[in-house]
Amino acid sequence: MFFGTPHRGSDTAFWGKLFGSLADILTLGSVRTQLLDDLRRKSDVLGATCFQFIERAQSLGRIFSVYERLRIKGLSGLVVEEDSAVMGISNEIPIPIEADHRSMCRFSNMKSEDYQMVADCLKEMVEDALEDVVTDEQMPVRDDFARCLKTVDPDDMLRNVPRPSPGTCLWVTDTDAFKSWRDLQSTRLL
Repeated sequence: MFFGTPHRGSDTAFWGKLFGSLADILTLGSVRTQLLDDLRRKSDVLGATCFQFIERAQSLGRIFSVYERLRIKGLSGLVVEEDSAVMGISNEIPIPIEADHRSMCRFSNMKSEDYQMVADCLKEMVEDALEDVVTDEQMPVRDDFARCLKTVDPDDMLRNVPRPSPGTCLWVTDTDAFKSWRDLQSTRLL
């Protein structure tokens, strides 16, 4: 499920980059603007990421892409336009929500119409996953697969991941929880 994800970038990223660069000058280099470069329209990084996901997404169940219909006050357009929020793949269900980019996943309560809509989508995703439950015949294959996963070295896997924006997600590998999982001598399944 995606909420206002700019699969094809956002025109708003340009303005964020501009203001971020000004703030970077004023704060003597403490503002990271590289991520905003990657979020601009026609970004190579975003294009490659989207292409890789679309290749893999065909084998998934339903994918829900929720997109905003209201502008944030002070902006001339939406943060993420519908044509960027919706990938256009066959198993994708686009869902408009009457909210701006900031409030599209903030619900007033569990009885709100938007909350109920999202909850229904999540239930459908769970139902899809349960339909794909492994049968008794498939158990040996699943067990072999799990055994293979235990031998995967996460450090080798991470070395093959394309260049992230500088500083992005470094905190994940610096956490004590990740380090203790990485250093386990037994199973390495999360």
